[in-house]
Amino acid sequence: MATCYSQNDLDKLDWKLKSSVMETIVNHDGVIFGGAVRDMYLHDEHARLFYQKLHNRELSTEKIEELYNNRSAYANLFGRWIRPNDIDLTIHESKMEELLTDLRKTFKVHLVFTREPKKYLPHLQIAEGDLTHVRYRIFPINNTINTRISDALNFMHKATKDFFKEEIAGFIQKINAARNQVRYFYLDIMVNMKPITEKMQDPPFGNLDFECNALLLKKDGFTLSSQLTHRMSPSTRHQMMVRIMGDILKKRAVMRHSNVGLFRVDKMKKKGYTIVYDYEHIRVCTDKYLGYCVICHDDLTEEHHKLSCCDARYHNCCLVDASRKGSVAMVTTEKCLMCKRDIYAIHNDIEAFISIEENAVTIKPDTVD
Repeated sequence: MATCYSQNDLDKLDWKLKSSVMETIVNHDGVIFGGAVRDMYLHDEHARLFYQKLHNRELSTEKIEELYNNRSAYANLFGRWIRPNDIDLTIHESKMEELLTDLRKTFKVHLVFTREPKKYLPHLQIAEGDLTHVRYRIFPINNTINTRISDALNFMHKATKDFFKEEIAGFIQKINAARNQVRYFYLDIMVNMKPITEKMQDPPFGNLDFECNALLLKKDGFTLSSQLTHRMSPSTRHQMMVRIMGDILKKRAVMRHSNVGLFRVDKMKKKGYTIVYDYEHIRVCTDKYLGYCVICHDDLTEEHHKLSCCDARYHNCCLVDASRKGSVAMVTTEKCLMCKRDIYAIHNDIEAFISIEENAVTIKPDTVD
């Protein structure tokens, strides 16, 4: 019967394999971006804090391991269990072959596709042909490992081989079990095709949706994309990186603009992130309010919303309806429905609000004239 590894064992193996791949990438001057960088920082920082808490306690290695894997122990350091799903990176085409050669020493690397990103990301601020999107599937256990073991056994003396027969068989069985249980993952590579002397924009390519996605991993460590820090002073860049790293530890994602797609917002929510947007006009109300929604006249929940111009209160969906429906829709008039004060460009707030808030577009009776 094949060995069945525990989920904790598989998670650790998965983390070690992906960490190894990420180290190989940056050693070849690749730049990693996106979720893999967030997950790596969160994992390493929470793991560091976990071991720091246990540093002065006289615990056995086995007990520390047990606590590390216990999800109710030091649950605030949840990041130690997080691992990247796949890895996004960019690298110059002159470094690609060396990178793949190094990866193939340990992994099976399978080409999935090669595409021109400009065709499906038309807003990229680059010329067609400057980037090539290549996807590889990475199999964590190289399929040639059993062959190498067999070759090594051929050089072993027969008596020695017979003596360790059961141990050798058990080892090969574990290798096969790990290969069957550990999931493959993808490398999504944006290959820089420009001459190496010409500067390419920093990733992520396309519009930067959340501040935390500006965090990059390079050979010399973490840094921020110039998409976020353009024209910032060094001290301001440092302060921003410290704040963003703090946001990642709290699983807080700040939207960079109002028209982040619902898919992107939903994806971050599923990863456990709280989505934040710097509204110009909308305010969250958490006070105990005895009044009612000015649109539907129903009672309000503990958390509801108002505009900065007056104290009229709204359900999520009612605020959206008042902003978008009817002849006095606030996105059209740019005036508050209740106090008539100017609320310029409220459409940006409403667009972000719909993406972030639950029940923002629940259908209620159309009470707005």
